[in-house]
Amino acid sequence: MNKNLLFLFIAIILQFDFLIAQSPRSIHTNKFSSNLKIPKTKITSFANYYIHADFNNLENKKESQAVPKRKLDSIVNVGVSIRDFLGKKRYVYNDHGNLTEVEDLEWDPNLNSWVNVFRNENIYDLKNNLVSSLFYQGDQFQWDQFAKSTYEYDINSRIQKVVSYNWDEIKAQWIPEYKDTLIYNQKNQITLVESYSWNDNTKKWLIQNKADEVYNALGQLIMETGYQWDANSKLWINSFRTEWTYHATGKTYQVISAIWDDTASDWLYLGKTEDIYNGSNQLINYLDYNFDANQNNWVNNRKSDFIYDANGNVISELYATWDSGNSKWNVLVKLENMFNNSFKLNDLVLPYTDDYNLNNFNHMLLKTAYFENSQGNFVNDANDLFYYSPIDVVKTQNADQLDFQVSPNPAHDVVKFNFSNESNAYQFAVYSIDGQLVQSDEIKSNSILDIHNIPAGIYFYHIRENHQERATGKLIIQK
Repeated sequence: MNKNLLFLFIAIILQFDFLIAQSPRSIHTNKFSSNLKIPKTKITSFANYYIHADFNNLENKKESQAVPKRKLDSIVNVGVSIRDFLGKKRYVYNDHGNLTEVEDLEWDPNLNSWVNVFRNENIYDLKNNLVSSLFYQGDQFQWDQFAKSTYEYDINSRIQKVVSYNWDEIKAQWIPEYKDTLIYNQKNQITLVESYSWNDNTKKWLIQNKADEVYNALGQLIMETGYQWDANSKLWINSFRTEWTYHATGKTYQVISAIWDDTASDWLYLGKTEDIYNGSNQLINYLDYNFDANQNNWVNNRKSDFIYDANGNVISELYATWDSGNSKWNVLVKLENMFNNSFKLNDLVLPYTDDYNLNNFNHMLLKTAYFENSQGNFVNDANDLFYYSPIDVVKTQNADQLDFQVSPNPAHDVVKFNFSNESNAYQFAVYSIDGQLVQSDEIKSNSILDIHNIPAGIYFYHIRENHQERATGKLIIQK
């Protein structure tokens, strides 16, 4: 795999992550080592990106009436001094809980004011599908547009095409840059993503890359293989590969990435990650490795440790890098989280379902304190403060939406279904918050489904009829 292709692949993945928007912790992460990784849900493939990006707003489609919630309005990053502002994120939502605006701001002590850094505006259709995103860069107190993405869907609200544009100030028009098209199988799984670049001279799209997805019998993504189109030979050339393995619970265990080595005509390992869980199915260790081709083995790179309270919230996080010279882990940063347990995660409207490791949080996050390791002592030098306000989330009027009830929710060992159409049979699938299929069953009205084998946590369910999406929602399981 040549360097240009590697850089292109990295740029595509970074563009995907950028479209979702940066984690609020990125406000503070740049204060520490560039080797530090504060992970959220890992997006390591084309398919996983489109699974995790909340284009269809699964969070709030299920609401049948106005439901009072608390929305996250802003996150302010401050130093230990009360006036030592570092950065701020501001969020705006519509009546359906869709995120319509995100602003990144930084504090200018000379102006004694917040100044603009980055802005994202989102537009949705009547089905709550994201159809357009506009991106701006800040120029002190004004915004300059620089990029745009548009999204198209099929009749089942599955995303089928994404087009990104750059703003040409001279021509005062949007210039296409990249396009992705997606193909699904009968199980609604993404099987192929094709990527194109725009040729402004010929005014045509040119195929550049594609990624094939392979799933196991449980519907879990187990391999993605990427290819680059060779215009000279008119052939697809191997470029990258990612493989997933899973714990018996369905949660990801290992992710191994590789690139194609043209010289050796073989795959060259790049990196590996491992997720380790405790008996309560809580992520306690995240391990990251690099591959040493000379020694032909995996070498420690980074590690994250998580500690939970009795409510299943992560109250402490440790981030370390490997010191190969002394063969030990050096903890660089410690995070401590504070919660308001009066509000469960289901009571909140949040910007991104996978932000802040929300699969490990069950309640309202109020504060994250950052501690830097200074010669063996942890020194608190900054904090993220979370601000919320009430919001009434209302259902989007959608004639295709199924009229149904799932109860109880939260559930323990069983759930019961009540449909307006009592004669129809539906497929009910439960997914973990990181997109892994947990359980799948056929159901009818008044069906009682046994879920006692599913660990406590927050899940998303999909109800389908003849492979068509009819309803989605959130299922909370308590033990």
